Amino acid sequence: MKMMWDDEYLYVAAVMDFPVGDELVAKFTERNSPIFHTDSDFEVFIDPAGCCHGYKELELNAINTVWNLMLDKPYSDGGGERSGRVAKPGDKDYWEVKAQKTAARITRGALHRPDQPAQWCCELAFAHSDTLGVAPVAGASPAVGKHWRIDFSRVEKKGDVNWVWSPQVVWNPAEQRYKGEVNMHLPDAWGYVLFADAEGRLEGGAPGDAWRDPEWPARRAAAAAYYAVREFQGAHKRPPATAAELLAAGLLPGAAQGVEGVEYVLSLEGPGGWTAAAEAAGFVATVAGDRLLRVRRAER
Repeated sequence: MKMMWDDEYLYVAAVMDFPVGDELVAKFTERNSPIFHTDSDFEVFIDPAGCCHGYKELELNAINTVWNLMLDKPYSDGGGERSGRVAKPGDKDYWEVKAQKTAARITRGALHRPDQPAQWCCELAFAHSDTLGVAPVAGASPAVGKHWRIDFSRVEKKGDVNWVWSPQVVWNPAEQRYKGEVNMHLPDAWGYVLFADAEGRLEGGAPGDAWRDPEWPARRAAAAAYYAVREFQGAHKRPPATAAELLAAGLLPGAAQGVEGVEYVLSLEGPGGWTAAAEAAGFVATVAGDRLLRVRRAER
């Protein structure tokens, strides 16, 4: 899987191989069909601002049938699909891309022939005008040094087999450790695409592969607090009243691995609502009960 970019598009290319015994399946032909239900499926997830809301998903099969959708927030937070599959133009749940380009080709073997090896490839062009729209937090327009949150998934055998580009690893408060999950709708755990120049460098000549997100310590701490509060709510049928109560519950030890002096604040908002804030490494990340995540520079 490879990526490139220019002022208008993020380009993605991927090649999928099938050994003898595995079947390349492509049955859906109608746009905005739920590809993963039956077909060999390549998926792309993009959250430009890293806010976990208003993120975009594409699914594609080997005969170039495409399903585009936007998630107002993750399903586990009460979110839902916005697409041409569930709504018509003009309806509040309708969303569709306008400038996206896709292509797919079977480059070895054939469909539905597990007795022989097979391969298919796809080329995708995600228009920034589609990707950056409809989100509560503005994402950066691509430029050298900017970044988005992104992940990729390959789904086979009706979802029984899942490959991911960046593993979905999140804080598990009950086990007090970071743990992998089979769930692509955990956008706080996605990887990054960093926009570099044609030589793979940033402004000033720094190598792109040496870059690290300076917001990451605060982001990770806030995400861990989110999972800890959810765990507390499940046990007590209410959110913790304060950050001190959350910490006393023993749901965050080890969550801020390698980061000194993380400070947590918890605010209650209306019936059952809450927002957790984590300050670390010069940034403050806040996360609401529906996982809306925002980051700002610390004032001190």
